[in-house]
Amino acid sequence: MQAMMSWLKTFTSMPWPWTTSLSGFTRMLSRSSAVGLGVLAILSTSTAVAQDPSSFPSEWESLQRRNTRGPECFRTHLREAIQLNRTRGVLYAQLSQGESQALTDKLISLERLAIFGSYLPFLGYNFDERALEWQNSSARIQIVCDEFISMHETPAYRSQFADGPVRKSLSIGRELEAEILPPLLSPISIQRRLRRALNSSPEKFIAHQHLANEAHQLLQELEGHWPTRDGQYLGGPRPDISELRKSNCMLRHMLESIRRIARLSPRHHMRALDFGLRSPLTLSQDLLTAHIKWLGEAIEIDREAAALHQRGIPIVCNDVPTIPDAR
Repeated sequence: MQAMMSWLKTFTSMPWPWTTSLSGFTRMLSRSSAVGLGVLAILSTSTAVAQDPSSFPSEWESLQRRNTRGPECFRTHLREAIQLNRTRGVLYAQLSQGESQALTDKLISLERLAIFGSYLPFLGYNFDERALEWQNSSARIQIVCDEFISMHETPAYRSQFADGPVRKSLSIGRELEAEILPPLLSPISIQRRLRRALNSSPEKFIAHQHLANEAHQLLQELEGHWPTRDGQYLGGPRPDISELRKSNCMLRHMLESIRRIARLSPRHHMRALDFGLRSPLTLSQDLLTAHIKWLGEAIEIDREAAALHQRGIPIVCNDVPTIPDAR
């Protein structure tokens, strides 16, 4: 076991774009008493985490097949995203003389890592399997499926922003530009506000409504709604709305997803109770917690995309569908 943990340390020190996420992932594995050597063996097969699930070894295929019966909407969403990013990544690389490739690789690696984690039940990210209890019930509650919008709703590919390159980056997380954004839009503040809302009531039914409202407010602030006592906007006059919409696009996508999950949660809860079923609030809670946890990666992706946006290349911003509010 000591030799295997030594291998894990070496494995996670390799300079891949998803090293940070994978390091945390394997640290968690090393602490979990529920993890057997079989799971660690899956991790140890060359670069399996960074490959398509279809190319994983027999142990991984066995793990995939276990208890998988249903539409797999969470994994389908991620697989569609991988395909879209792979296809458009080639085009963006041609436009940027290869500068965009690292960002494309990072996006795809994170999506593959999320799929991998979704097959490990002890992580709690096996959302597709957990949803079957309600999807296959008499109530036909499409939890997890209703929450995710198909990547086929993504806008058509374009090589440039319709209204030209970004003139000034307003990307959260770029230290040199931080002074033009309100303090409540710092990365730490965003996660703190969302966590506070998620924990605002012992009743998840109520807390999720508070979280939906907080995510909606954050989306408004990303649109430049930062009023102060004198009616002005923080950082001077309100920035051009088109500039704001060409920044923080992955963060906006995640906040829209949080808002939608939190809006749907009480509806799934009430329908389950009407049919005499167990409430799915815990599943919704775990989906929301995971999204909040992943916001750091979303902000980092936006920060890295900012330089490309200033060249007019709409990577990320043009590659995610709008997620409608589920009011």
